[in-house]
Amino acid sequence: MHKQFFPTGTRRGMFMILPLKYDSRIPLLNFSADSLNLPIAENQPNFQSADFIQLMNHKCASDGNFVRRWVLNLPSDFIKLTNQGELVPLAFTNFQVFIFNHGIAFLTVYLEYPNSETSTVYKFFQPGYTVQAGAELRASFINQIQSEVLDHINPRLEWFTDNHHEDNDADTNIYLSDLITKDAYRMNVAYAPSRFTSPEELQQPTYNLHRMVDLNREFTDSSEHDLAYVTGAKDVDDEHYGWGCAITSQELSYVYAPNGAPLPTRANDDLLLLILVMYQKYESMSINEKIHSRYMIINEKIHSRYMSINEKIHSRYMKANERSPASIRQLKQEALQLIAYETLAPSQISRWNNVCEIYRNLLNLTGVDETITEVKDKVTLLTDEQDRSDAARDNAISMVITVFGLVSIISAILQTVDYLDSRSPVMWISFIGSLVVVLVFGIYLGMRWTHKRG
Repeated sequence: MHKQFFPTGTRRGMFMILPLKYDSRIPLLNFSADSLNLPIAENQPNFQSADFIQLMNHKCASDGNFVRRWVLNLPSDFIKLTNQGELVPLAFTNFQVFIFNHGIAFLTVYLEYPNSETSTVYKFFQPGYTVQAGAELRASFINQIQSEVLDHINPRLEWFTDNHHEDNDADTNIYLSDLITKDAYRMNVAYAPSRFTSPEELQQPTYNLHRMVDLNREFTDSSEHDLAYVTGAKDVDDEHYGWGCAITSQELSYVYAPNGAPLPTRANDDLLLLILVMYQKYESMSINEKIHSRYMIINEKIHSRYMSINEKIHSRYMKANERSPASIRQLKQEALQLIAYETLAPSQISRWNNVCEIYRNLLNLTGVDETITEVKDKVTLLTDEQDRSDAARDNAISMVITVFGLVSIISAILQTVDYLDSRSPVMWISFIGSLVVVLVFGIYLGMRWTHKRG
Protein backbone atom coordinates (compact mmCIF):
# COMPACT_ATOMS: atom_id res chain seq x y z
CA MET A 1 0.00 0.00 0.00
CA HIS A 2 1.28 3.44 -0.93
CA LYS A 3 2.08 5.69 2.01
CA GLN A 4 2.41 9.47 1.96
CA PHE A 5 5.19 11.31 3.72
CA PHE A 6 4.17 14.36 5.75
CA PRO A 7 6.93 17.03 5.95
CA THR A 8 7.82 18.55 9.31
CA GLY A 9 6.13 21.80 8.26
CA THR A 10 2.79 20.13 7.50
CA ARG A 11 0.05 22.29 9.01
CA ARG A 12 -2.29 20.60 11.43
CA GLY A 13 -4.79 22.04 13.85
CA MET A 14 -7.16 21.30 16.68
CA PHE A 15 -10.57 22.70 17.63
CA MET A 16 -11.36 22.49 21.34
CA ILE A 17 -15.12 22.36 22.03
CA LEU A 18 -15.49 23.91 25.50
CA PRO A 19 -19.03 23.26 26.87
CA LEU A 20 -20.85 26.13 28.58
CA LYS A 21 -24.29 26.76 30.06
CA TYR A 22 -26.54 29.68 30.95
CA ASP A 23 -29.83 30.16 32.77
CA SER A 24 -32.31 28.21 30.65
CA ARG A 25 -35.03 30.73 31.51
CA ILE A 26 -33.23 33.36 29.41
CA PRO A 27 -34.61 33.35 25.83
CA LEU A 28 -32.11 32.83 23.05
CA LEU A 29 -33.32 36.08 21.48
CA ASN A 30 -31.70 37.96 24.40
CA PHE A 31 -28.27 37.05 23.05
CA SER A 32 -26.98 39.35 20.32
CA ALA A 33 -23.64 40.51 18.96
CA ASP A 34 -23.80 43.52 21.29
CA SER A 35 -24.19 41.26 24.31
CA LEU A 36 -20.78 39.69 23.64
CA ASN A 37 -18.92 42.94 24.41
CA LEU A 38 -16.06 41.54 22.32
CA PRO A 39 -14.78 42.36 18.82
CA ILE A 40 -16.37 40.13 16.20
CA ALA A 41 -15.12 39.36 12.71
CA GLU A 42 -16.63 40.94 9.62
CA ASN A 43 -18.95 38.94 7.38
CA GLN A 44 -20.20 36.73 10.18
CA PRO A 45 -20.99 33.18 8.95
CA ASN A 46 -24.32 31.56 9.73
CA PHE A 47 -24.82 28.10 11.17
CA GLN A 48 -25.32 26.63 7.70
CA SER A 49 -23.50 24.04 5.66
CA ALA A 50 -23.52 22.78 2.11
CA ASP A 51 -23.57 19.29 3.64
CA PHE A 52 -26.87 19.93 5.44
CA ILE A 53 -30.24 19.34 3.84
CA GLN A 54 -32.54 22.35 3.43
CA LEU A 55 -34.62 21.41 6.48
CA MET A 56 -31.50 21.44 8.66
CA ASN A 57 -30.30 24.79 7.35
CA HIS A 58 -33.75 26.24 7.91
CA LYS A 59 -33.74 24.97 11.50
CA CYS A 60 -30.38 26.68 12.14
CA ALA A 61 -31.33 30.00 10.48
CA SER A 62 -29.93 33.09 12.20
CA ASP A 63 -33.42 34.48 12.90
CA GLY A 64 -34.71 31.23 14.41
CA ASN A 65 -34.89 30.03 17.99
CA PHE A 66 -32.37 27.19 17.87
CA VAL A 67 -28.78 28.45 17.65
CA ARG A 68 -26.62 31.57 17.32
CA ARG A 69 -23.03 31.69 16.07
CA TRP A 70 -20.36 34.40 16.32
CA VAL A 71 -16.72 34.40 15.24
CA LEU A 72 -14.59 36.65 17.47
CA ASN A 73 -11.90 38.91 16.05
CA LEU A 74 -9.12 38.25 18.56
CA PRO A 75 -5.35 38.36 17.88
CA SER A 76 -3.22 35.22 17.72
CA ASP A 77 -1.42 36.18 20.96
CA PHE A 78 -4.66 36.72 22.83
CA ILE A 79 -3.87 33.75 25.07
CA LYS A 80 -0.30 33.74 26.42
CA LEU A 81 1.11 30.68 28.17
CA THR A 82 4.45 30.66 29.93
CA ASN A 83 6.48 27.85 31.48
CA GLN A 84 9.13 28.93 33.99
CA GLY A 85 9.15 32.41 32.47
CA GLU A 86 9.45 31.20 28.87
CA LEU A 87 6.63 31.69 26.37
CA VAL A 88 5.07 28.41 25.22
CA PRO A 89 4.78 28.43 21.37
CA LEU A 90 1.02 27.74 21.19
CA ALA A 91 -1.12 30.20 19.23
CA PHE A 92 -4.87 29.99 19.94
CA THR A 93 -7.05 31.61 17.29
CA ASN A 94 -10.46 31.40 15.62
CA PHE A 95 -12.54 31.82 18.76
CA GLN A 96 -16.21 31.05 18.08
CA VAL A 97 -19.26 31.26 20.33
CA PHE A 98 -22.23 28.94 19.73
CA ILE A 99 -25.36 29.49 21.85
CA PHE A 100 -28.27 27.06 21.65
CA ASN A 101 -31.67 27.23 23.28
CA HIS A 102 -32.39 25.47 26.61
CA GLY A 103 -29.25 26.86 28.28
CA ILE A 104 -26.51 25.10 26.27
CA ALA A 105 -23.55 26.95 24.69
CA PHE A 106 -20.02 26.27 23.41
CA LEU A 107 -16.79 28.17 22.94
CA THR A 108 -14.51 26.72 20.29
CA VAL A 109 -10.81 27.58 20.25
CA TYR A 110 -8.53 26.66 17.38
CA LEU A 111 -4.87 25.74 17.80
CA GLU A 112 -2.77 25.42 14.63
CA TYR A 113 0.77 24.05 14.69
CA PRO A 114 3.29 22.31 12.40
CA ASN A 115 3.83 18.58 12.50
CA SER A 116 7.22 19.20 14.13
CA GLU A 117 5.56 20.75 17.24
CA THR A 118 3.30 17.80 17.97
CA SER A 119 5.10 16.93 21.20
CA THR A 120 4.49 20.46 22.55
CA VAL A 121 0.76 20.11 21.96
CA TYR A 122 0.76 16.64 23.53
CA LYS A 123 2.48 17.95 26.67
CA PHE A 124 -0.09 20.72 26.94
CA PHE A 125 -3.15 18.44 26.73
CA GLN A 126 -1.66 15.33 28.34
CA PRO A 127 -4.51 13.04 27.19
CA GLY A 128 -3.18 10.32 29.48
CA TYR A 129 -1.76 10.91 32.97
CA THR A 130 -1.43 14.42 34.39
CA VAL A 131 1.87 16.20 35.04
CA GLN A 132 1.86 19.28 37.26
CA ALA A 133 3.52 21.54 34.68
CA GLY A 134 0.88 20.73 32.06
CA ALA A 135 -1.92 21.14 34.60
CA GLU A 136 -0.66 24.63 35.46
CA LEU A 137 -0.60 25.58 31.76
CA ARG A 138 -4.19 24.38 31.34
CA ALA A 139 -5.24 26.31 34.44
CA SER A 140 -3.70 29.47 32.99
CA PHE A 141 -5.47 28.82 29.69
CA ILE A 142 -8.90 28.37 31.32
CA ASN A 143 -8.41 31.38 33.61
CA GLN A 144 -7.65 33.61 30.63
CA ILE A 145 -10.68 32.28 28.76
CA GLN A 146 -12.79 33.09 31.83
CA SER A 147 -11.48 36.61 32.40
CA GLU A 148 -10.96 37.72 28.79
CA VAL A 149 -13.96 36.10 27.10
CA LEU A 150 -16.70 34.70 29.31
CA ASP A 151 -16.73 37.57 31.82
CA HIS A 152 -17.47 40.00 28.96
CA ILE A 153 -20.60 38.23 27.75
CA ASN A 154 -23.98 39.30 29.09
CA PRO A 155 -26.17 37.28 29.78
CA ARG A 156 -23.53 35.32 31.61
CA LEU A 157 -22.11 32.05 30.28
CA GLU A 158 -20.68 29.57 32.78
CA TRP A 159 -18.67 26.38 32.51
CA PHE A 160 -20.84 23.30 32.10
CA THR A 161 -18.54 21.49 34.53
CA ASP A 162 -19.43 22.74 38.03
CA ASN A 163 -17.02 23.25 40.88
CA HIS A 164 -18.37 20.91 43.58
CA HIS A 165 -15.58 21.77 46.03
CA GLU A 166 -16.40 24.18 48.84
CA ASP A 167 -12.96 25.74 48.89
CA ASN A 168 -11.54 27.72 45.98
CA ASP A 169 -7.82 27.47 46.51
CA ALA A 170 -5.11 27.10 43.85
CA ASP A 171 -5.20 23.29 43.85
CA THR A 172 -8.97 23.27 43.32
CA ASN A 173 -8.62 25.78 40.49
CA ILE A 174 -5.99 23.62 38.78
CA TYR A 175 -8.12 20.51 39.23
CA LEU A 176 -11.23 22.17 37.75
CA SER A 177 -9.31 23.68 34.81
CA ASP A 178 -7.70 20.32 34.12
CA LEU A 179 -11.14 18.69 34.15
CA ILE A 180 -12.63 21.29 31.78
CA THR A 181 -9.79 21.02 29.28
CA LYS A 182 -9.59 17.23 29.23
CA ASP A 183 -13.36 16.76 29.07
CA ALA A 184 -13.61 19.08 26.07
CA TYR A 185 -14.21 17.23 22.81
CA ARG A 186 -11.56 17.90 20.15
CA MET A 187 -11.58 18.00 16.37
CA ASN A 188 -8.20 17.55 14.70
CA VAL A 189 -7.51 18.58 11.12
CA ALA A 190 -4.52 18.40 8.76
CA TYR A 191 -3.64 18.75 5.09
CA ALA A 192 -1.97 15.87 3.24
CA PRO A 193 0.63 16.45 0.49
CA SER A 194 -1.64 14.79 -2.11
CA ARG A 195 -4.80 12.78 -2.60
CA PHE A 196 -5.11 9.19 -1.38
CA THR A 197 -5.24 6.00 -3.41
CA SER A 198 -7.29 3.95 -0.90
CA PRO A 199 -9.36 4.34 2.28
CA GLU A 200 -6.79 2.27 4.19
CA GLU A 201 -4.12 4.85 3.36
CA LEU A 202 -6.08 7.44 5.34
CA GLN A 203 -6.38 5.39 8.51
CA GLN A 204 -2.84 5.83 9.87
CA PRO A 205 -2.58 9.65 9.57
CA THR A 206 -6.11 10.21 10.92
CA TYR A 207 -5.37 7.88 13.83
CA ASN A 208 -2.09 9.69 14.51
CA LEU A 209 -3.99 12.98 14.60
CA HIS A 210 -6.25 11.49 17.25
CA ARG A 211 -3.31 10.27 19.34
CA MET A 212 -1.35 13.54 18.93
CA VAL A 213 1.73 11.93 17.44
CA ASP A 214 3.79 12.52 14.28
CA LEU A 215 1.73 11.90 11.15
CA ASN A 216 4.43 9.63 9.71
CA ARG A 217 4.71 7.42 12.77
CA GLU A 218 3.63 3.77 12.67
CA PHE A 219 1.54 3.76 15.82
CA THR A 220 -1.10 1.24 16.88
CA ASP A 221 -3.01 0.47 20.07
CA SER A 222 -4.97 -2.77 20.20
CA SER A 223 -6.72 -1.71 23.43
CA GLU A 224 -8.64 1.07 21.71
CA HIS A 225 -12.05 -0.19 20.61
CA ASP A 226 -14.09 3.03 20.38
CA LEU A 227 -12.83 3.82 16.90
CA ALA A 228 -14.46 4.17 13.46
CA TYR A 229 -13.17 5.34 10.07
CA VAL A 230 -15.08 7.13 7.32
CA THR A 231 -13.81 8.44 3.99
CA GLY A 232 -15.16 10.44 1.11
CA ALA A 233 -16.23 8.75 -2.10
CA LYS A 234 -13.69 7.81 -4.78
CA ASP A 235 -13.40 10.42 -7.50
CA VAL A 236 -14.57 9.04 -10.86
CA ASP A 237 -11.84 10.92 -12.77
CA ASP A 238 -8.59 10.29 -10.89
CA GLU A 239 -9.92 7.38 -8.79
CA HIS A 240 -8.47 8.86 -5.59
CA TYR A 241 -9.93 9.90 -2.23
CA GLY A 242 -10.04 13.50 -1.04
CA TRP A 243 -10.51 13.13 2.71
CA GLY A 244 -10.95 10.70 5.57
CA CYS A 245 -11.58 10.82 9.31
CA ALA A 246 -11.16 8.79 12.48
CA ILE A 247 -13.98 8.99 15.05
CA THR A 248 -13.55 8.19 18.75
CA SER A 249 -15.40 8.95 21.96
CA GLN A 250 -13.17 11.98 22.62
CA GLU A 251 -11.89 13.18 19.24
CA LEU A 252 -12.84 13.58 15.58
CA SER A 253 -9.81 13.72 13.27
CA TYR A 254 -9.80 14.70 9.58
CA VAL A 255 -7.06 14.59 6.94
CA TYR A 256 -7.86 16.54 3.77
CA ALA A 257 -6.33 16.64 0.32
CA PRO A 258 -4.75 20.09 -0.30
CA ASN A 259 -7.04 22.77 -1.74
CA GLY A 260 -5.33 26.05 -0.76
CA ALA A 261 -7.92 27.23 1.78
CA PRO A 262 -6.97 27.82 5.42
CA LEU A 263 -7.59 24.78 7.58
CA PRO A 264 -10.40 26.38 9.66
CA THR A 265 -12.21 27.34 6.45
CA ARG A 266 -11.86 23.84 5.03
CA ALA A 267 -13.09 22.31 8.30
CA ASN A 268 -16.10 24.62 8.74
CA ASP A 269 -18.82 22.17 7.68
CA ASP A 270 -17.30 19.34 9.71
CA LEU A 271 -17.13 21.56 12.79
CA LEU A 272 -20.83 22.46 12.50
CA LEU A 273 -21.77 18.78 12.29
CA LEU A 274 -19.78 18.08 15.44
CA ILE A 275 -21.35 21.04 17.28
CA LEU A 276 -24.83 19.63 16.55
CA VAL A 277 -23.83 16.33 18.16
CA MET A 278 -22.28 18.11 21.15
CA TYR A 279 -25.49 20.07 21.70
CA GLN A 280 -27.52 16.87 21.87
CA LYS A 281 -24.96 15.33 24.20
CA TYR A 282 -24.91 18.16 26.74
CA GLU A 283 -28.63 18.89 26.52
CA SER A 284 -29.39 15.25 27.36
CA MET A 285 -26.78 15.37 30.14
CA SER A 286 -28.41 18.52 31.52
CA ILE A 287 -31.85 16.89 31.62
CA ASN A 288 -30.31 13.77 33.17
CA GLU A 289 -28.75 15.92 35.89
CA LYS A 290 -32.09 17.63 36.60
CA ILE A 291 -33.79 14.24 36.92
CA HIS A 292 -31.08 13.14 39.34
CA SER A 293 -31.57 16.32 41.40
CA ARG A 294 -35.31 15.68 41.49
CA TYR A 295 -34.69 12.12 42.67
CA MET A 296 -32.42 13.40 45.44
CA ILE A 297 -35.16 15.80 46.57
CA ILE A 298 -37.65 12.93 46.81
CA ASN A 299 -35.14 11.01 48.95
CA GLU A 300 -34.58 14.08 51.13
CA LYS A 301 -38.32 14.32 51.77
CA ILE A 302 -38.34 10.70 52.95
CA HIS A 303 -35.20 11.25 55.04
CA SER A 304 -36.56 14.49 56.54
CA ARG A 305 -39.02 12.49 58.66
CA TYR A 306 -36.08 11.22 60.67
CA MET A 307 -34.00 14.40 60.73
CA SER A 308 -33.27 16.32 63.88
CA ILE A 309 -34.47 19.91 64.31
CA ASN A 310 -30.99 21.34 63.58
CA GLU A 311 -30.71 19.27 60.39
CA LYS A 312 -34.12 20.48 59.21
CA ILE A 313 -33.19 24.12 59.85
CA HIS A 314 -29.93 23.67 57.90
CA SER A 315 -31.74 21.90 55.05
CA ARG A 316 -34.35 24.65 54.75
CA TYR A 317 -31.60 27.28 54.74
CA MET A 318 -29.76 25.51 51.94
CA LYS A 319 -32.92 25.11 49.87
CA ALA A 320 -33.76 28.79 50.33
CA ASN A 321 -30.48 29.67 48.59
CA GLU A 322 -30.98 27.25 45.70
CA ARG A 323 -33.08 27.58 42.57
CA SER A 324 -36.40 25.79 42.87
CA PRO A 325 -36.19 22.34 41.25
CA ALA A 326 -38.02 21.54 38.07
CA SER A 327 -41.33 19.76 38.44
CA ILE A 328 -42.02 16.35 36.99
CA ARG A 329 -44.17 18.00 34.34
CA GLN A 330 -41.33 20.36 33.35
CA LEU A 331 -38.79 17.54 33.20
CA LYS A 332 -41.08 15.44 31.02
CA GLN A 333 -41.69 18.42 28.73
CA GLU A 334 -37.94 19.09 28.33
CA ALA A 335 -37.24 15.42 27.70
CA LEU A 336 -40.07 15.19 25.16
CA GLN A 337 -38.81 18.25 23.31
CA LEU A 338 -35.27 16.85 23.23
CA ILE A 339 -36.39 13.44 21.98
CA ALA A 340 -39.02 14.68 19.52
CA TYR A 341 -37.48 17.88 18.14
CA GLU A 342 -33.83 18.33 19.18
CA THR A 343 -32.60 14.79 18.55
CA LEU A 344 -31.93 14.54 14.84
CA ALA A 345 -31.72 11.31 12.86
CA PRO A 346 -28.83 10.93 10.39
CA SER A 347 -31.23 11.12 7.44
CA GLN A 348 -32.36 14.55 8.69
CA ILE A 349 -28.84 15.97 8.58
CA SER A 350 -27.37 15.47 5.12
CA ARG A 351 -28.01 14.05 1.68
CA TRP A 352 -24.49 12.54 1.66
CA ASN A 353 -24.16 9.02 3.01
CA ASN A 354 -20.62 9.49 4.38
CA VAL A 355 -21.70 12.60 6.34
CA CYS A 356 -24.64 10.66 7.78
CA GLU A 357 -22.23 7.86 8.68
CA ILE A 358 -19.96 10.26 10.57
CA TYR A 359 -22.95 11.68 12.39
CA ARG A 360 -24.25 8.20 13.27
CA ASN A 361 -20.86 7.15 14.66
CA LEU A 362 -20.57 10.36 16.66
CA LEU A 363 -23.97 9.78 18.28
CA ASN A 364 -22.91 6.27 19.22
CA LEU A 365 -19.31 6.83 20.34
CA THR A 366 -19.94 10.05 22.29
CA GLY A 367 -22.74 8.37 24.24
CA VAL A 368 -25.63 10.51 22.98
CA ASP A 369 -27.80 7.50 22.18
CA GLU A 370 -27.15 5.93 25.58
CA THR A 371 -27.83 9.15 27.48
CA ILE A 372 -31.12 9.77 25.69
CA THR A 373 -32.21 6.19 26.39
CA GLU A 374 -31.34 6.74 30.03
CA VAL A 375 -33.38 9.96 30.06
CA LYS A 376 -36.40 8.07 28.70
CA ASP A 377 -36.07 5.36 31.36
CA LYS A 378 -35.64 7.83 34.22
CA VAL A 379 -38.59 9.96 33.13
CA THR A 380 -40.71 6.79 33.18
CA LEU A 381 -39.49 6.00 36.71
CA LEU A 382 -40.19 9.55 37.86
CA THR A 383 -43.67 9.36 36.36
CA ASP A 384 -44.34 6.12 38.25
CA GLU A 385 -43.06 7.69 41.46
CA GLN A 386 -45.26 10.72 40.92
CA ASP A 387 -48.27 8.47 40.25
CA ARG A 388 -47.64 6.58 43.49
CA SER A 389 -47.34 9.85 45.39
CA ASP A 390 -50.53 11.19 43.80
CA ALA A 391 -52.36 7.92 44.54
CA ALA A 392 -51.34 8.06 48.20
CA ARG A 393 -52.48 11.67 48.44
CA ASP A 394 -55.79 10.91 46.68
CA ASN A 395 -56.41 7.95 48.98
CA ALA A 396 -55.86 10.14 52.03
CA ILE A 397 -58.26 12.78 50.69
CA SER A 398 -60.82 10.11 49.81
CA MET A 399 -60.59 8.69 53.31
CA VAL A 400 -61.25 12.11 54.83
CA ILE A 401 -64.20 12.68 52.49
CA THR A 402 -65.56 9.21 53.29
CA VAL A 403 -65.33 9.80 57.03
CA PHE A 404 -67.11 13.14 56.73
CA GLY A 405 -69.69 11.51 54.41
CA LEU A 406 -70.40 8.74 56.90
CA VAL A 407 -70.76 11.26 59.71
CA SER A 408 -73.13 13.31 57.53
CA ILE A 409 -75.21 10.21 56.70
CA ILE A 410 -75.49 9.20 60.35
CA SER A 411 -76.42 12.76 61.25
CA ALA A 412 -79.06 12.84 58.49
CA ILE A 413 -80.56 9.51 59.66
CA LEU A 414 -80.76 10.72 63.24
CA GLN A 415 -82.33 13.95 62.07
CA THR A 416 -84.91 12.03 59.99
CA VAL A 417 -85.76 9.72 62.90
CA ASP A 418 -86.16 12.77 65.08
CA TYR A 419 -88.53 14.35 62.58
CA LEU A 420 -90.60 11.17 62.18
CA ASP A 421 -90.71 10.67 65.92
CA SER A 422 -92.54 13.97 66.21
CA ARG A 423 -95.49 12.21 64.40
CA SER A 424 -96.25 15.31 62.42
CA PRO A 425 -98.48 14.52 59.37
CA VAL A 426 -96.51 17.00 57.26
CA MET A 427 -93.26 15.20 58.02
CA TRP A 428 -94.71 11.78 57.22
CA ILE A 429 -96.23 13.01 53.95
CA SER A 430 -92.89 14.63 52.95
CA PHE A 431 -90.94 11.49 53.83
CA ILE A 432 -93.27 9.13 51.91
CA GLY A 433 -93.38 11.57 48.94
CA SER A 434 -89.59 11.69 48.78
CA LEU A 435 -89.39 7.89 48.79
CA VAL A 436 -91.94 7.67 45.97
CA VAL A 437 -90.01 10.23 43.87
CA VAL A 438 -86.74 8.33 44.37
CA LEU A 439 -88.43 5.02 43.55
CA VAL A 440 -90.04 6.39 40.37
CA PHE A 441 -86.78 8.00 39.24
CA GLY A 442 -84.96 4.73 39.85
CA ILE A 443 -87.50 2.76 37.83
CA TYR A 444 -87.17 5.33 35.00
CA LEU A 445 -83.39 5.00 34.90
CA GLY A 446 -83.69 1.22 34.95
CA MET A 447 -86.10 1.20 32.01
CA ARG A 448 -83.81 3.51 29.97
CA TRP A 449 -80.80 1.29 30.66
CA THR A 450 -82.78 -1.84 29.67
CA HIS A 451 -84.00 -0.10 26.51
CA LYS A 452 -80.44 0.89 25.49
CA ARG A 453 -79.11 -2.62 26.02
CA GLY A 454 -81.99 -4.06 23.98
